[in-house]
Amino acid sequence: MSDPLGSASKEILDEFKELGLSRTQARIYVALLGLGPCNARQIEKKSGLRREDVYRTLHALKSLGVVEVIMNNPFIFVAVEPRLAINILVHQFEARLSTVRQKAANLCDTLETIHKTDRAKVYYDSQQSVFKLEGGSQIFQQMSRLVSSCKTELLRVVSLTGISLNYDYGIIEKEQEILRNGAKIRAITEICSGAQHSGLIEKYSKIAEVRHLDGIDSALKFVIADSSEMIFFTTNPNRNVRELAAIWTNNKHLIQGFRLDFEKSWKLSVPAEAMLKMHEKSGTTPSVGGEMPHSS
Repeated sequence: MSDPLGSASKEILDEFKELGLSRTQARIYVALLGLGPCNARQIEKKSGLRREDVYRTLHALKSLGVVEVIMNNPFIFVAVEPRLAINILVHQFEARLSTVRQKAANLCDTLETIHKTDRAKVYYDSQQSVFKLEGGSQIFQQMSRLVSSCKTELLRVVSLTGISLNYDYGIIEKEQEILRNGAKIRAITEICSGAQHSGLIEKYSKIAEVRHLDGIDSALKFVIADSSEMIFFTTNPNRNVRELAAIWTNNKHLIQGFRLDFEKSWKLSVPAEAMLKMHEKSGTTPSVGGEMPHSS
């Protein structure tokens, strides 16, 4: 059966899902907003759902606190005012998140008693390993650890989207920490025109030595810590972090190849500050530097 709320409402329903409502619950709540106070039969007609599904869902929404019931014959259902309803759902989401975090902390403590940490470290240090990382959460957790372990120098080939994601996931905070401890950070990116991009680069340039190179957006993105371990992306970083994939390795020969490519690109690149000034004067995107060498 087609959705009488229309395809334009799908994004709204998806947003409700993030707050803990099922698609059916969200449809009925939105239908109630449009209908005003009404009985279950009217909701059934509006939502296109079966009567038993309507009653079950209304009961759930009442329990959540986003639907009120007027004692009448038949009962009249009223959607709670949107701002209040969203605040209720957010509060419940935060309560669930707090519970999950506490359970996760307890689970972590339990698992730490099982984990053979010393054996794992000896294995990693003695092996030339390669691991596949899937999904933004796993990738950025590993990247956070990699950056935090850096003692002398961090090298990055990164897109503007990648820099933005690194701010979102707290990686830049880790970079600030290693910077205070004496490590150096060098990053190559492709700087586009626009106030938003300029602001991002100016902000990141306070942490890292940033340079521009044409064509870097189509090159492989990677981060190397102390020439001892690295992560390189096998998908181009974008806002859909669930689709991200990357490889972690401590293979010295592989890392050396990427580092050589980085140094070649660094010589061809220009300082970010100079590039931003060129954008400011011309309002266009000048072509500067050669193309990014490819790792072999």
